[in-house]
Amino acid sequence: MARSLVDAAAWMPTDRGAMGILAAGVQQRLARVDDLGQVVARIEKLRRRALMTGVLVDIAGGAQALSELDFTRQVVRRHRLPEPSRPEHLRRAAAEAVSLAVERTQVIDQRPDAGLTALRRGRPGVE
Repeated sequence: MARSLVDAAAWMPTDRGAMGILAAGVQQRLARVDDLGQVVARIEKLRRRALMTGVLVDIAGGAQALSELDFTRQVVRRHRLPEPSRPEHLRRAAAEAVSLAVERTQVIDQRPDAGLTALRRGRPGVE
């Protein structure tokens, strides 16, 4: 399945479509990030290799949807803001993922000239 997802991502007409294929494949548990990374490394001639490698790093870091990948690439990195912390997840007996609520938000950088404010989220007492 990992090879099929990588091939589909390489054949997509847009970079965004390729990112979506990889994110959806991991989100739907069709393949693990490690398996996708091994396939990308094994294929000699691969269209979008650099993009796929970067996207897999973001997905391994906790990005679960195309919207999170878009935000990280188009806002955070473009404006050199601190990387966002991803929500922590718990596994319940029924195997459903539950996002922990954010308990604190702190402004760490404000750039009014660009209309941006960077926020750091975390649990109280944890820096």
